[in-house]
Amino acid sequence: MKKFLLLAIVMMTTAMAAYAQDVPKYEFAVTYNVLVADIDVLDNETTHGYGLGFQYNFNRWFGLAAEWGATHGASGPFTLALPSFGTLVAVPELDTRYQTFLGGPRFSWRKSRFTVFGHYFVGQGNTKFEDEANGWHDGNGEFAQAVGGGLDIFIGKKVAVRAAQFDYVAIHTDVNARLGGRDGLGNIVSTSGNWQNNSRFQTGVVFRFGTK
Repeated sequence: MKKFLLLAIVMMTTAMAAYAQDVPKYEFAVTYNVLVADIDVLDNETTHGYGLGFQYNFNRWFGLAAEWGATHGASGPFTLALPSFGTLVAVPELDTRYQTFLGGPRFSWRKSRFTVFGHYFVGQGNTKFEDEANGWHDGNGEFAQAVGGGLDIFIGKKVAVRAAQFDYVAIHTDVNARLGGRDGLGNIVSTSGNWQNNSRFQTGVVFRFGTK
């Protein structure tokens, strides 16, 4: 009886250890990003780019993650009123760039073939506009937050495909207000900050290191 109990304990311990090894200690993601920018005058421009992500897992369901993303787009033509020039300027193409630096808790539901996760991030969002033809640029960096989640599908013990990640990305900025207007006519005005409500999609590859 004692030998049976000892054998059962050993088998249970081995099974638990093997189960625990399925959890990577670190995860590193490389992604393709699409961010739909909440800019009225640009009719909610779609920007494209890439991102990097890092995650440390404390256990099977909880980890801390950090992400950096950069996207770029070009809109135009439209007309912009610049007070510094005192005139209306026809902008043939406006270069739009976004960068986000975000981090926070991530919660995961892990199965043998996939992981479903959700998170809440805070950090900074940088927005930049540039009209190279007229030598004008504008932008700022402000508080940002993101709520979202996604799905990773394993294609090996060390590699997974980030099939999809969707985020609502809010940036507290006055850019949308200063570029006020619709239908291709913008006006630079001085105003207080407001929330810019962006949406983001990511897909890519996740590399998994170490075990917990």
